[in-house]
Parts: sequence; C-alpha cells; structure tokens
Amino acid sequence: MDGESLCWLHGPAGAGKSAIEQTVAEACASRGQLAASFFSRSSRNGIKIKCLFLTIVFQIAVSPHNKREKLANILDVDPHIVDRASGSVDLLVRLLDGPLVPSFLPFLIVIDGLEECHGNDDVSLILAQILALVQDHHLPFRFFLIFSRPEPHIRDTFDSPPMENLTKKMSLYGNTALAKMSCITFGASLPAYMAQRGTRTSCS
Repeated sequence: MDGESLCWLHGPAGAGKSAIEQTVAEACASRGQLAASFFSRSSRNGIKIKCLFLTIVFQIAVSPHNKREKLANILDVDPHIVDRASGSVDLLVRLLDGPLVPSFLPFLIVIDGLEECHGNDDVSLILAQILALVQDHHLPFRFFLIFSRPEPHIRDTFDSPPMENLTKKMSLYGNTALAKMSCITFGASLPAYMAQRGTRTSCS
C-alpha cells in the first residue's frame, strides 16, 4: 500500500460496511491512531460539507493531543471562518499547522456513508478537499478510510487521476463472506501499517 493515502471500501446497503468501519475505528482508537470518525445516518438533508469537516475539527480539538486552546484562539481572531465556503477545511488546516511533538502518531480519519451527501457536487467537493489535505498540506494524516455505496459519481472520482493513484479500493461485492474477511483482515493490520509508515515519514 506504499503511496496510498486513501482506502475506499464500497458495497451495497446491508453488506456490513458500517460494522467494519466501527471495528477498524475502535482498533485504531485503542492505539491512539484515530484522529476522527464521521458516521452519516440517513436524513432528509444528507451530509453537509461543513458538518463533516467541523466534526473532524471538534474531535481533534478534544483528543489527547488537546487543541482546544488553539481552536479558541483561531475563532477569536477569525470568528467568521466557518461561514466561508471552505472555512471548515481552512479551520482544520490552521488547527494542525505548526510543529508537532515527536510522539504525534500518524492519524487515521474514517468517513462512513459518503453517498448520503446532499448532492453529487458536494461529494465531489468533499473528495477534492480530502485530496488537497493529502497532497497540498503538511498535516499529520497518513490515511483516510472512506466507506460508501459505489454510486457512479463516487466511483468516477476514485477512478480518475490523481485520486486513483492514491487510493486502495476494496469491494464487498461478489463473494461477500470472503470480501468481509479480507476487509476485516485489512482493518486489523491497518494500525501496524500506519505505525510503520510513521517511522518512515516525518510529520511536519
């Protein structure tokens, strides 16, 4: 998986995506490697981009690597940052900007239910923002794990460069039992993989 900073696990409704997401998130959380997780429950309004990234910001701010004071300072200086189009993403970047302590472990962000986003354009924007976080900003994230149904607009994004070159794809179609076992095995090995990447890649 060298060079892959994203994993897209896709499958039909009821295939067990959320159960796998919870298993992986809990395993990484127990090792201090989970930055944040976002689980979308079906709603009439769908996922809002601002809510997704603000949830990640909040979870990082109250994590063991406490960033609450820095978050408060950013909002004091720029109280309207979250009202701007990409404000919640900018807030995340600013929250994690600056030197990190040596013990700052590689972080995983888990996003479940991407297809619940309000519209196709919002899904594309979310994935574009994630790509920017991976490619353009020196943040401590080493892996994004994304779960969804394989809607055409989502598949098209993951199949297009440069996203396809950064993404490991896993499917729950076909032999579902074997696919689930493969995904769970991958999830169990992810914390060790992230730790290995952390020894090779400095956080700046």
